[in-house]
Amino acid sequence: MERTETHKSHSLTDVIQGLHQIFAGDKVDVDEVQALMESYQSDPREWLKYAKFDQYRYTRNLVDEGNGKFNLMILCWGEGHGSSIHDHADSHCFLKMLQGQLKETIFNWPGDGKKRTYQEQ
Repeated sequence: MERTETHKSHSLTDVIQGLHQIFAGDKVDVDEVQALMESYQSDPREWLKYAKFDQYRYTRNLVDEGNGKFNLMILCWGEGHGSSIHDHADSHCFLKMLQGQLKETIFNWPGDGKKRTYQEQ
């Protein structure tokens, strides 16, 4: 898909507006979403109100419901927290680290023969 417009995000509001534009059609350019997320420079003054932590588990905090095609969430992990092994069932998941560090372990899908390793950011 050819990009008609490059979305730059200078604020969280720009990210939200850009995502609404990108997801407005039937086809989504995942590279465009990735570029938008990468262009956002984290500013805790914008997103801290959505960051709700729990001492026992990670939390998923809704920032924007999107247009029925995406959800923008801030996920908060405390030290030692994790999520269970999962996939995203024929959908995409984009990640933007706002603060801290995260270790992601990517597992082989049974029978696909692909070797994957973990990434640390």
